[in-house]
Amino acid sequence: MVDWLQEIRTARSEPELVALCREYLAGWYHGDLAEIAEECRPTRVRDADDILYWNARLAEGFCAKAVHAEKPDRHREMLAFFMEAARRVDELPAPASAARPARAPSR
Repeated sequence: MVDWLQEIRTARSEPELVALCREYLAGWYHGDLAEIAEECRPTRVRDADDILYWNARLAEGFCAKAVHAEKPDRHREMLAFFMEAARRVDELPAPASAARPARAPSR
């Protein structure tokens, strides 16, 4: 079994972290994804901005709905993953093509 949080902590670059997020999402079964509200369910991760966006959406959704849901475990699991990934985004060096400003969800 993959220790996803450890994998995030060892990511050395933004592209590596993005690839890791994609791999994580690809491993979810449709039934498990359905336990997460549609507006919070990550659909794609193209870059670090998407990681930050989905982290914010999952956190907002958890506080507003999932914490009171019958089965909040899957939402909590995905939120933990994206919280750690968002933290790692801030630790990684900015891509060589552009300096990274302080980020906010872009959607």
